[in-house]
Amino acid sequence: MCGISGYLGREKISNDLINKTLLGMRNRGPDHQGYKHISFGGNNLYLLSSRLKIVDRNIRSNQPMKMDDLTIIYNGEIYNIDEVKKKIFSYGLKLKTKSDTEIILKMYKIFGTKCVDHFEGMWAFLIYDHLNQLVFISRDRVGEKPLYYLKNKDGFFFGSETKFIRTLINNYKEINAKKISHYLKFGYKSIEISNEFFFKNIFKMEAGTNFIVKKNLKISKIPYWKPKIKEKKI
Repeated sequence: MCGISGYLGREKISNDLINKTLLGMRNRGPDHQGYKHISFGGNNLYLLSSRLKIVDRNIRSNQPMKMDDLTIIYNGEIYNIDEVKKKIFSYGLKLKTKSDTEIILKMYKIFGTKCVDHFEGMWAFLIYDHLNQLVFISRDRVGEKPLYYLKNKDGFFFGSETKFIRTLINNYKEINAKKISHYLKFGYKSIEISNEFFFKNIFKMEAGTNFIVKKNLKISKIPYWKPKIKEKKI
């Protein structure tokens, strides 16, 4: 389990808030923490990572990871790693690490946003494409790895847990009374009826979905997978 969070927008986030957020992220990844600030089309992009070292424990696989014109933060695990490596090698690309983090970057380099079609596993990741000046965010098919977001006039916030977002916004506490009322009335099954959360304007990113964010901060939401259900009449 790792943790990711960050912000994309016009505002600047203080080092104090970044350090507070990283401190709150340690429960998801105590082995290494890092962050990167990138200028992006007049915007500021902050990428925060808290890593639990499982695949390739070497420091070369710490995050945020930048290779060539791509930067990534990532929580998850790619299961079909050997199969994906063969595809990468078939395109003449080499790997510098043994991590699945680099594998995602290399597959993005080959297939762009369609790279997720080749993965089996669980993930929530963000790639910043320096060349095309876009942010690509993806969540796995069935939503094993969590990712929440908040979009307001100041920009776009995201995180593996809502408290990361709330810390970055400087102790955001606006309660979603409607969601809480539904939960108290209908129980835990009501939580997944919508992607709203217990804090106002914080949403859960849908499973099997990609976000593409360009420098005008417009978000394109692209579902890339849905389960195929075959029902037989009895």
